[in-house]
Amino acid sequence: MRDTSGKKGTVMKSSHNQKPKEMGIGERFQQDTKYDPRDMGGHFLDWSKRPEPYKNYDPPLANVAIPEPPRTEKADLWHLLSHRRSRRVYETGGTIKAEHLSALLWATQGITARYGEFLFRTAPSAGGLYPIETYLLIRAVEGLEPGIYHFRPQAFDLELILRGDHSKELAEAALGQMIVREAQATFIWSAVTARSKWKYRQRAYRYIYLDAGHIAENLYLAGEALGLGVCGIGALFDDMVNELVGLDGFEETVIYMATVGRARKGDAYMDLTQFSKEELFASAIKSEVESREVYSGLAEKVKNAFLKDRLSFLASEEEKHRAFLEGAFQREFPGRELVLPQKTPVPLPEVRISDEMAPLSEVLESAMGAELASQEFYNSFAAEFPEGTDMRKTLELFATMEMGHYRILEMERDNMKRFESYDAYWPMIHVGS
Repeated sequence: MRDTSGKKGTVMKSSHNQKPKEMGIGERFQQDTKYDPRDMGGHFLDWSKRPEPYKNYDPPLANVAIPEPPRTEKADLWHLLSHRRSRRVYETGGTIKAEHLSALLWATQGITARYGEFLFRTAPSAGGLYPIETYLLIRAVEGLEPGIYHFRPQAFDLELILRGDHSKELAEAALGQMIVREAQATFIWSAVTARSKWKYRQRAYRYIYLDAGHIAENLYLAGEALGLGVCGIGALFDDMVNELVGLDGFEETVIYMATVGRARKGDAYMDLTQFSKEELFASAIKSEVESREVYSGLAEKVKNAFLKDRLSFLASEEEKHRAFLEGAFQREFPGRELVLPQKTPVPLPEVRISDEMAPLSEVLESAMGAELASQEFYNSFAAEFPEGTDMRKTLELFATMEMGHYRILEMERDNMKRFESYDAYWPMIHVGS
């Protein structure tokens, strides 16, 4: 913030520059690793102590060759950027092709050039030091037995370090996130901190996290190009993952993960071309009314305070959507009476409660299916309006919010499956067309 009084060269200090009286570990890290032009000397690189740039297991359980990555497929970068999403819903029964896994590995840390002893990769790294190691939990990939593998970019192969399907243990270490169990593979990224600290000392940790972000974004875009769903995971019990992979948590420690799975067919869109815009509005409003009634009814019955709050929140969200859609209908069709159909013409799930009894976890799973269908519906409904219009943007926002509702329900469902006492029997929600 510069002084406008006319005094040349005077810079006013912003109040944002003042240090808080008490700083937590995050604030201290940010402050203590700042560069200052008055204090940049005193550190020289000792090339005799440079850490080994590559990791190898001696011996691994097996060295596994992987196909050459296919790099001939053309993809529009701008299309990939605009459609990139964290995709959490997978077809759990199928497998991923080995060549697709190979393409993902190359996209994240493949070698692209050699300058002397330096091997440059697809993702940038501060100082070309590449502190990030890649491990894979393989559940269902063609030609690979289930297990945990280490990726060697310099050899472009895999080292098997632990046999068996360990997706259940990794899901528990990821705070119970079931997508780890459902994904065909999970990327696990660790940091060999000494590689970066050799040059950057304590500031190295900033660059390590940035490196991981570069790698993960490449995975997202490559996954999108191959029709695979990717979802980054930062919420994890660090040392549980370290123990599973066999890392000490100090010299090398896990910092990030990402699931990769076969994206559910029809993810995000449905064909609405046969319906009129009036029918689409009526179907959307009817769905919001029914969803609000279901969530409100469940919120009245449950005793768990946290779950009650979340269900009440979902009910209020559905009410807000209804109110907006009714107003938009009147603006789109001035003077026309809104008549909600007994049965929606659009194949949206009809959510209703019967007298049958079922575990609450199953009830929430049924509601999750309805939220996914609503996401697809709103994405497709948005396409009925011109690009850049407020109505299109709002409906696209609704689609994103429906996925948020799905995640809330998924978290509660997972809690119930982890803790039996959390579950209970409730009237079953039926979802049908």
